[in-house]
Amino acid sequence: QLSSTFDDLPRHDLKLLLGDLNAKVTSDCSSMSGVIGGHSLHSSSNDNGTRLLDFCIAHQLTIGGTMFQQKDIHKGTWRSPNGRTVNQIDHICISKKFGGSLLNVKVCRGADIGSDHYLVRARLRMKLMSVKKKQERKLEIPAIEHLRDHSLVSEYNIALRNKFDCLEPEADLESMWDNFKTTVTQVSMEILGQRPRKKKDRHQSQKTKELLKNRKEFKRKDPNSNANRSEYSRLNKLFKKK
Repeated sequence: QLSSTFDDLPRHDLKLLLGDLNAKVTSDCSSMSGVIGGHSLHSSSNDNGTRLLDFCIAHQLTIGGTMFQQKDIHKGTWRSPNGRTVNQIDHICISKKFGGSLLNVKVCRGADIGSDHYLVRARLRMKLMSVKKKQERKLEIPAIEHLRDHSLVSEYNIALRNKFDCLEPEADLESMWDNFKTTVTQVSMEILGQRPRKKKDRHQSQKTKELLKNRKEFKRKDPNSNANRSEYSRLNKLFKKK
């Protein structure tokens, strides 16, 4: 299914395949130049790794994590619950044609993502042709809450009545509705003004920050302790509810 999806994509497009593929890939790049580099964490491939290599060969992809020389601690993407086994099974693959745009792939062990996998970060640089965006018309909404001010209600009613008195009668129902809607909107904007846009608060609350800090502390503790693992799991569930 994934292969057919890739076949349907335009050939000139940049293609990225990334995620937990459970694939260990060999570091022997002698027969697969351009598909893998010599910097994999593993000396041999498992079954999923062989399938991934075949897929990348068929669809002209490069496995980015094998192309850059890093320390072993910055290659492993998954750690077993007991902390004794580390594998490189999460991958970022890019079209061979755009391989030069991939500047680095590295595992960030310090990032707390609530998983037994580590965050894999890729740095990509591309030159794209600029496309002029069409200017979208902003939706103007009258501040109808100003009608709570009784001094404006009288002024609003008079202005609305005067506008309706100036309208010529329409023959069909649709034209009558358009005139009614336009008139009410114009009077509302003139008398009440435009409703100001609400700014969204994108900052984390102090409680969320403390939760993140506690979760990070428990992740660094002994993974063999059931108490530590259960407390980390509890904090992780609380954070996801935020």
